[in-house]
Parts: sequence; C-alpha cells; structure tokens
Amino acid sequence: DIQLYVLVVGINQYKNPKYNLNYALADAMAFSESLSNGTTNLFSKVNTTVLKDADATKDGIAKAFEQIKATARPQDLLVFYYAGHGVVNDKKEFFLVPHDVTQLYGADDALAQKGFSAAALQQLSKDIKAQKQLFILDACQSAGALGTVAAARGAAEEKAIAQLARSTGTQWL
Repeated sequence: DIQLYVLVVGINQYKNPKYNLNYALADAMAFSESLSNGTTNLFSKVNTTVLKDADATKDGIAKAFEQIKATARPQDLLVFYYAGHGVVNDKKEFFLVPHDVTQLYGADDALAQKGFSAAALQQLSKDIKAQKQLFILDACQSAGALGTVAAARGAAEEKAIAQLARSTGTQWL
C-alpha cells in the first residue's frame, strides 16, 4: 500500500509581467500528466496537487507541502516539480520565485519574504516522512539550491550528505 504524492508548480504569469515566461506552465502540466499516466498501476493512490500562476505563491506552496507532510508515510513517494524563475541573492542563497515576487534582483528583503528558499525546501524534505523523494527544479540558477549545502561543508561532509541522500532516497535534479 504505497501512495505517490505529486506537487507540481508551473508559473508563466507573474505579478510583474516583465517576468512572464512562455513554457514553464506547459512543462509542468506535461510532467504532471506524464507522471500520472505512467504510474496508474504502481501505487495504491496518486495524490496530485498542481499550482499554476497566481496560485503558486509562497503560502500556496507551503500549504501544499504541509498537507503532504500531514499524510505521507515512510513507505510513500514524493515528487516535487517546479518550473518557473529561480534566483540566487547577494548572499548566495537560492530562491524559487513564486508568482507574487515582483523584483528578482536588488530586493533581498522582499525576496526573503515572498520567495521560497532552498533552505526551506530542504527542511520540508526532511520533515516529510516519505523515504523516497524526488525534487526537480526547472529554473535558472537552480544548482544554487544545493550550492549552499556544498559550500558550507568540507569534502567529508559532502560525501556524508551524498550517502544520506542515497540511503533516504532523496534526489535533487
């Protein structure tokens, strides 16, 4: 009795229209549909949440993760897919850029308030009981989501993190 939890975020339309994208939402929807179609016989239940454009705020994403956290069990699988803007601030911290972020650069306080940090994402991953997790970040500068982990640690700790990721089944793309 293994359930799949899928959280898909796709943002084409931003509150600030100069940040609008053309293909992020289509990519997210195609990913969601393909995953749903390809897993029908693999899991006892597939729980899919899709957040599009204006629904993809920091609060909206956090609430979706909280719902998963409340019900996911260790034997379950979590897949998170994000297609939208990503940015690394002046402090080298990576943020997913939800719909209502209106300035990507030069406004670190606003980004910290409305953006979704890699640190928050990593903490959510730890808090969710599902032992198998896949995080796919289709965003500019998304390598920064793990860069902070690597930069803060030495080679031995990086190796330990890689071993932990393998043993817990958490993967980041």
